[in-house]
Amino acid sequence: MTMSRGNGVVFQSNLLGTTGDNLNNGVYRFYTTDKAGNQSNEIVITLDTIKPVNNEIPRYTNQSIEYHPQDIYLKSVSYAYNDKKVFNELLTSQIVLTSANSLNGDYYFKAIDLAGNESEVVVSTLYLAMDFGNQARLQDNLKKDRWYLVDLPTRIFNSSLGYIAGKYSFASYEQAYAWALEKERLYRVMETDGNTYYCSQGNENLLISYDSPTNLQMVLDYYVKKYISGPYYYDFNGNTYYNIMNPVNEKDDHGLTDNTINKPSYLEEYPGEVFIFSPNLSFKNNDRVVPSQITIQLIGNNMTAILDEPAILLEYNQTVKAQLNIKEYLIEGYYLVTESDLAGNMEQYVVYLDLSTPTLIVQATYGDQSLERLVLTPNYITSNQLNFYFTSLALQEISDNIDYYSFLTVSGPGINKTYRPGEQLPYLDGETYQGLYTLTLFDRAGNVQVFRVRIAGSEPSVLHGSLDGQEALTINIRINDDNNILTMLNLYLIDYLGNYILKTHDDVENEVNILRTNYTLTNGGQYVFEYRDIYRRQNYIGAFFYEKGLPKGTLSVKNKALTNETVIFTFAPDIDYQVYTLDDGVAMNYFQFSSYFDGIKNYLTF
Repeated sequence: MTMSRGNGVVFQSNLLGTTGDNLNNGVYRFYTTDKAGNQSNEIVITLDTIKPVNNEIPRYTNQSIEYHPQDIYLKSVSYAYNDKKVFNELLTSQIVLTSANSLNGDYYFKAIDLAGNESEVVVSTLYLAMDFGNQARLQDNLKKDRWYLVDLPTRIFNSSLGYIAGKYSFASYEQAYAWALEKERLYRVMETDGNTYYCSQGNENLLISYDSPTNLQMVLDYYVKKYISGPYYYDFNGNTYYNIMNPVNEKDDHGLTDNTINKPSYLEEYPGEVFIFSPNLSFKNNDRVVPSQITIQLIGNNMTAILDEPAILLEYNQTVKAQLNIKEYLIEGYYLVTESDLAGNMEQYVVYLDLSTPTLIVQATYGDQSLERLVLTPNYITSNQLNFYFTSLALQEISDNIDYYSFLTVSGPGINKTYRPGEQLPYLDGETYQGLYTLTLFDRAGNVQVFRVRIAGSEPSVLHGSLDGQEALTINIRINDDNNILTMLNLYLIDYLGNYILKTHDDVENEVNILRTNYTLTNGGQYVFEYRDIYRRQNYIGAFFYEKGLPKGTLSVKNKALTNETVIFTFAPDIDYQVYTLDDGVAMNYFQFSSYFDGIKNYLTF
């Protein structure tokens, strides 16, 4: 037997049992000759131990994958979709997959040549994404400030017409009513032989005939209104929605979304609408099969565009506020969000990062009758909230720098209500409303400012014992308002000329000051306290006449009376007297009058 290669080299027949590992790849011809020189037909064999060579394909792409391996003896190419165990063999030299004609996913490729050699398996992920899922989710976070619920009971709305029982959320009462009325007619009203019947809600077997459309409408109206509740208002602590309905009465998770703001003219070059972004939210990777990243770049504020700010790389599933705080870059303004992946997909949109709580404008009245218009911004509140003591407070206006929905909750004695822009705000008048009130300003981005104001209650008062006794007189200063604090307290003795003589101590040497509320007097006289409090009220209180040890006399008319008759003053014989006229409360013009003694008392007539 003779074996030769294509180059004409002749090998001896004793090499016939040699394996391919000992031979070079190539074409081999085999034939035999006998001793007479006869030669058999040739057998041609190609020895090929080389695997097909894969061309370079992208690991990730959103366009196309072209697989065309190299091998001079190539037999077929194969691919598997999302499961490399199941390959589809194609008797061709290449495979071209495009995003237009192929599904997103992982594609595995290999090639086989005529000798049975298989190439290495290579993988490429085809992934075309129109969006990354974050824009709609984040925009949807801000919904309308109020909505209504329709609750259809199972007992009625579960029939051969279908099961529609449950709760549904609507943007307006009118929409909720119209939809519920339509369902009530469909499930409860029957027309037979020209007659109209209503199926009784109390007895399913009872059909009530109505000749008058007006009377039927009254019944429908009665029950439909019972299905509707609300309005429900946005609460920064959380909100629950059921089967959100869009304006055309289709279930739509975005049916209550209301989060589009005007784009400033200096940002018109950027794509799409602008919406408010809460700093307490995070971007999600949404189980993407292609590695992606997200950056935000400050491009403007409320006044002008901002150029050349760096794009900041964010982590998924961590709040934006926390990340920007760490990077010391927590700035309010317009940001360009760019999300991209290794497949070449990219999405950009503009958001407004809202970091400001709403502002409240009030008209404050203090105890000294002064008025002050206050603009309660977050900075002002933080700096001054320890001074919010008023005798009345008119809440005038809520506003927000960017969100057209902002809120104020007022909670305290006599009130617990949430208000919105345009609504009449309460007047904490100091009569109907007194005490400690908690005010909460918040917007839909989750910015919250809680502070407290105190509206003055009753003034301080003086409580004392008997004024005509001969024992020591105990006096107690009553604040009468748990929120009040005295900032000044004085005690005066008023002499017969009307002069106020300051007493720094009582008659047992207790110092008169704002920290002490109990005092003791042992000497008679006319006394009065003067106070000033944290509300800026300053008044005299508790004027009293302590009679111990004082001479006594009796007028024939009431004290401070106005009369055209003779006035008689009666007093004891051992008491001297003086008579003055008063000019604006001040003793003036001493007069000498004669008195007479009847053996028991002295009498003075004038």
